[in-house]
Amino acid sequence: MRKLSGLALLGCMLVGCAGSGTAVRPGGQGWDAQAAGEAQQVMHKFHHAWDTMDMNAVEKAIADDGFLVTFEFTDQAEPVRLASKAELVAWLKKGFDDIKGRNASTVALPQTQMECRATADMAVCIEECDIIVQRPDGVREVTPHRGTSVLRKFDDGWKFTHWHVSESGTRRLVSQADGAATGAGHDHH
Repeated sequence: MRKLSGLALLGCMLVGCAGSGTAVRPGGQGWDAQAAGEAQQVMHKFHHAWDTMDMNAVEKAIADDGFLVTFEFTDQAEPVRLASKAELVAWLKKGFDDIKGRNASTVALPQTQMECRATADMAVCIEECDIIVQRPDGVREVTPHRGTSVLRKFDDGWKFTHWHVSESGTRRLVSQADGAATGAGHDHH
């Protein structure tokens, strides 16, 4: 279950809902609200690709160069270092195949918080969201998450160069029949 949760974590990272603000960076330069909005739109599109498990769109949204190492955990809580786009794409494909093999689906609920700050060619976004894994038995696994994404603007648009997401609360099991939720433990990521 940890691998599925790890993939769900990534999905959570890639949803954008709230507007971006303007702040002053060190040195007195302001953030670029238009660029932050563009980065959020990329996150929205990536989220749709995530929800539909569209590996082609997911792969296109990840930077070909300059990708920074990210980390995940296996089902046995073993750390995995993903040091390249190819390693990350292979990890995600395997995870999507596992989800499909369970006849399950995953979706990120609207965030309680989402903010992006950007310059003309670099964006950092933070968010909080719930990831729901819909199981074929009608039970929904609902897990809160928090994450940070880093995007760079290339000639062909904004691309993800790094993200980190962690579970931020206890997974709850929600039965569609009665809407009741029960704690299901906590898988740390």
